[in-house]
Amino acid sequence: MKLPYGSYSKKGFRGSGMRLHHSEYFKYIYQGKEYFYKKKFYVSAYDGDIKYEKITDTTFKKAVTRGNITEELIVIEDFEEISFQVLSEIISEAHNIGIKYSKEAVENTLDTIEELEKITDKLDKHFKRILFKSRVNNFVDYIIPVKRMKEAI
Repeated sequence: MKLPYGSYSKKGFRGSGMRLHHSEYFKYIYQGKEYFYKKKFYVSAYDGDIKYEKITDTTFKKAVTRGNITEELIVIEDFEEISFQVLSEIISEAHNIGIKYSKEAVENTLDTIEELEKITDKLDKHFKRILFKSRVNNFVDYIIPVKRMKEAI
């Protein structure tokens, strides 16, 4: 049975005309721990979609030996190049917090950096890294526990 375009199927929310165009493999390093993701590009005649999938280190190593496109990124240095979804998942797993809180922390941090860039016209990359790291850590250490206490009340 062919499902209408955009309906929910076993493949997720993609139409039946979507096919996998190609994949890229990423290794993200955050606080000394490695996280592996596969970026899948789906295309149809009229549309395209990008999905991220968490993979194991052996899958990543196989991709390297097969000669697939791979990239290694350090989260603190390259946070602007990383997808919001992946960045939230990595921070959620690294700090043992819910994905809801990690998305809020990342969004708040990126908004702060963007506002500072508007005010100062240009920010140094090194300053951005320090700001990103400190804002996320402060959010995890101070703001999230308060939010959890409020939800418990």
